[in-house]
Amino acid sequence: MSLKMMTWAFTKDLKNSQFQVLVAIANEANDAGECFTGQLKLAYLANVGERTLRNCINQFREMDLLHTERRPMSFGSGRKADTIILHFENEAHQKAPSLMLHPKRKKQRLDGKSMSQSPTVKLKPLNRQILPVENSTGKLR
Repeated sequence: MSLKMMTWAFTKDLKNSQFQVLVAIANEANDAGECFTGQLKLAYLANVGERTLRNCINQFREMDLLHTERRPMSFGSGRKADTIILHFENEAHQKAPSLMLHPKRKKQRLDGKSMSQSPTVKLKPLNRQILPVENSTGKLR
């Protein structure tokens, strides 16, 4: 798990299922952006089906967010899970800058006035009496 990869994944502007898949891959990736986890486990972590996961990975390839490399078995026939390598240096598909203002700047209202110019309303304390309540046994608490 790499905080660097997770932070990178959260900056991407993607559809819901794509976002879930990218976060699952980033969560399993190391600091170099390499993920050695199989598709079945990634689908489980992202809470999507295997077919949805494969579609998302193909879409990420087209978006140049990642690429995969085959890993052959060191003995016998077959192969291991593909290595997924994230392209975290690629800054395409980032979310729009946050609408939060700089802390030293005045916040703006919709009518154009700053928040500091709006009148402040002081709330009066409520003067209620707390009355005793009977419980089911008829006793007062």
